[in-house]
Amino acid sequence: MPVVSVIMSVYREPVEWMRQAIDSILAQTFTDFEYIIVNDCPERSENRDLLQQYRQQDNRIIVIENEQNIGLTRSLNRALRRAEGRYVARMDADDISMPQRLERQVAYMDTHADVIVCGTRYKSFGQWSLLGMLTNNHWVRLNDNEIKAQLLTTSCFVHPTVIIQRDILTLNNIEYDESYRTAQDYRLWEQLRHLGKYANLKEELLWLRISKSQISSTNGSNQLDGRTAIRKRCIVEWLESCGLTDLLEINDVAQQRKMLLKAVDGDRHNPYFRSLMQTLYYSNSRHRLRTLLQAIATGDIFFYNNAEKLRFIAICLSLKPNDRL
Repeated sequence: MPVVSVIMSVYREPVEWMRQAIDSILAQTFTDFEYIIVNDCPERSENRDLLQQYRQQDNRIIVIENEQNIGLTRSLNRALRRAEGRYVARMDADDISMPQRLERQVAYMDTHADVIVCGTRYKSFGQWSLLGMLTNNHWVRLNDNEIKAQLLTTSCFVHPTVIIQRDILTLNNIEYDESYRTAQDYRLWEQLRHLGKYANLKEELLWLRISKSQISSTNGSNQLDGRTAIRKRCIVEWLESCGLTDLLEINDVAQQRKMLLKAVDGDRHNPYFRSLMQTLYYSNSRHRLRTLLQAIATGDIFFYNNAEKLRFIAICLSLKPNDRL
């Protein structure tokens, strides 16, 4: 059995992008892996021809042909059910893995048995890479507590960088939630968060392609709805652990801040406090300018790096009147 099962789905990415992604995995310094690729656009001849070529070239490649387009979530689950490796590594058809990626991640997981998911930092490239560079790695936390606190705001891993203990998935009967056509990764991190530790390697082991099509897709209403539901569940659970179940019924961010500070013994550097304050400020859209000024006046905004400050300001100034958590 291979040590790692790399899983990837292809749809309508440019053939050159798919070649770069596949070649980057086949060029890994760690070689004990199987590479499971799901073709989610079976009517596209370019996909079939390319995958057939690679399957003949390298017997580590396993191709799964969907009968019709079923979406990323279900395609990843088909790959998961076929996987036999001790670890499952994700890859996307438009990104590029650094040659040492699997070697570094397997070595880390082998020496940190309590870590069940390990991601990495990344570099941006592509036609919209300048936009990606504004947030490159600034949001990628490294230790378990800070990574899980980030779930109160957003997803905590760069999805195509992760490697996961497969036994954690199989023994707990967990796979990608097929009710989520988007934000399926955020949902998975929510499901796994109590089963072991999370980690991110500080090395940049993936080139993440930033393209116009990705930016458009991340603004879809379905993804926003899914992320909002996950965020709410994570927030409510943490507030319950602090005895603050009524906090979200209060509309005054300043009052919420006082209650939260009391709950964390005044530790404004507590990652859960920081993450929740960020989310509360984002969602307080009734008085957007006041919300922004309040964040500056209380000093909360100065806990974040420059990229996060710019993102905070942009969101506060762009929220629609009815936007909430």
